[in-house]
Amino acid sequence: MDDLAPLFARLGRSAFRSRFQLNAKEQAYLAERGLDTILAHGLRLHRPAVGAGPAAQ
Repeated sequence: MDDLAPLFARLGRSAFRSRFQLNAKEQAYLAERGLDTILAHGLRLHRPAVGAGPAAQ
């Protein structure tokens, strides 16, 4: 894949993306459990849906 730096630079300036911030409760949850744990939870939740392939009809 080509250099993604320009893409991420544009995303970093996105007004839409800048509106999403963790509130105090979410920040405390992250601090208590750690980023690695939160990312592992996200993978466990999304991997089955994303890796399942096309939906059966």
